[in-house]
Amino acid sequence: MQSTLKEMFADIKSCPEFRLNAFTQLMRTHPSLAQLLDIANIIVREPKVHVRNFVFTYLGNMANNTCPREE
Repeated sequence: MQSTLKEMFADIKSCPEFRLNAFTQLMRTHPSLAQLLDIANIIVREPKVHVRNFVFTYLGNMANNTCPREE
């Protein structure tokens, strides 16, 4: 499931809302560090500013979160 969501997010030909939904769902699956690095590599080349800003803000908020992840 994670790989499918990552592929959907990485497809720059898809509409931004679809891609952001795939990203949000991917984040709910608690991706590994390797998958987060893949997302970072995707977003560095992102042509749509609002997609890039959403993902950077989401990841920044996640990094600054003081609540432990519920397992």
